[in-house]
Amino acid sequence: MYKKILSVIMITIFALALYADAENPEKGELVITEVNSTVDHESSYIEIYNNTYFDLSLNNVVLEYYNNGSSDPRPSINFSGSISSGEYIIVTKKRSSFESAYPGITADYSHGFVYLNGDNDALKLVSDGVVIDYFNDAGNNPSDWADETLWERTDFLAEGKSLTDDWRNCGQNKNGTPKAKNISDNPDDVADFAPGTTENFGLNEDTLPVISLTNNGSVSIMNLSVKINRGQEAPESGDKQSIKRWIEAEADNHPAVPLLMRFYYKQSEVNGLDEDKFNIFSYWDETWHEYPVTQRDTVDNWVETQGLGYSGIWTLKEGKDSSLPVEFSTFSLAQSENDVFVRWTTQTESDLRGFYVLKSETGNLEDANNISSLILATNSVSAEEYFYEDKFVTPGQTYWYWIEAATFNETSSFTASQSIVIEKENDPAEEVPGFEQETGIENVYPNPFNPPVNISFFIDEKTVEENAEIGLEIYNVKGQSVHKRNLGVKSNSGIYTISWNGNDKEGKECGSGIYFVKLTAGSHQSFKKSIKLK
Repeated sequence: MYKKILSVIMITIFALALYADAENPEKGELVITEVNSTVDHESSYIEIYNNTYFDLSLNNVVLEYYNNGSSDPRPSINFSGSISSGEYIIVTKKRSSFESAYPGITADYSHGFVYLNGDNDALKLVSDGVVIDYFNDAGNNPSDWADETLWERTDFLAEGKSLTDDWRNCGQNKNGTPKAKNISDNPDDVADFAPGTTENFGLNEDTLPVISLTNNGSVSIMNLSVKINRGQEAPESGDKQSIKRWIEAEADNHPAVPLLMRFYYKQSEVNGLDEDKFNIFSYWDETWHEYPVTQRDTVDNWVETQGLGYSGIWTLKEGKDSSLPVEFSTFSLAQSENDVFVRWTTQTESDLRGFYVLKSETGNLEDANNISSLILATNSVSAEEYFYEDKFVTPGQTYWYWIEAATFNETSSFTASQSIVIEKENDPAEEVPGFEQETGIENVYPNPFNPPVNISFFIDEKTVEENAEIGLEIYNVKGQSVHKRNLGVKSNSGIYTISWNGNDKEGKECGSGIYFVKLTAGSHQSFKKSIKLK
């Protein structure tokens, strides 16, 4: 008898110690995540979730149910004990009906007054006398909603009062996902995420995804699974905090393919950070890696970047100072014979040493090698165009390129990647008879040249019909523009020839060396290399 009493006392002491370690929940920590008004009503349920990384005490937590817009709740449901991190509570009208409808899932509480039959039904979750969460605007002016509707929470950190902004109406007569991630946060796996395709994952609102991914590589990602975690910082955030949303992904294979990602977020998840500095960060090898932003929209709340590799976790954090010393407006690649011409344009530059061109065969910046010497910046407040020739490419191979902007204080920023597949140049003898000629440079001769040099180009019928402006520009080996000419609009198709005297924009003679000629005609661009000898 003494041993039994002692055992009971020890168990009680252990339980009290366990609950003592659990914290009282606050707003955004214990969240109503799903409300399902089922057809038979007996199995209707409310799902409540511990959205923290620690245990929460339930001893002072009460769920209040407001039927049909009443200003006073029905008899409250008093919870007890504690709830572990990432765990759920299910409250239903009739336990046996719920467990029959959802085999293998146990209801934690049942209450005969929980009708959940639409109209203006609403809920309050109260912790230690303080309201920490809502479904609908309980006790005030709740919205009307249809019976037999499934509601999923899309904003864990908002009050929960707005059925429009904080919840998603999933429709009527839906099964729901009790004690599991909501459908909005657990999208279907993609069996074959093929090159050139875009997939949307999760739901931020009725039609807006949580993230959008485009496979810009040449290999499929197989059985890609994406899970959305709302209302909490990413795990292992370290010294640099994240927004309160993060994404986790798994796949059968992890090919080094570049991804384009658009990451959406809610305003309530900003977590006190500066949206103008948001960059996408990914976590692997126990380290966070930052990707420079391609586009950022702080009104519609999304960030987009290119060149991401596969990663298990993605989130948004404040990146490096967004007041970068350079603003890129264009970055493009083009093949000419067996070379790749890399071209970029800046709108403004300040305190900039210059640029480096980086290249990789995997699409990941971490694998890229510097292939150029420093290309000096002009530090101009007006647009400047730069050029680089990569001679070391192999037909049939795909390459990715980046531009690194290096400052005088030893910091750097990078563009998003651009990729190109090297095509084999046809031997003129193998050209198919009757080949239709397109707009572009025909020849640069003599080559090498001692000024002047002749540049002949062909304008096709389509270019004539488009009234496209024709432009010619010449670059030195450093990628700097030395000569530019507007050739206007051509009224007839055919071959045209102009000459260049070898002088730069200011009329000074250019030195001996390699030069690149670029012809632009509407959407057409073509390049040729020429060598000046003197």
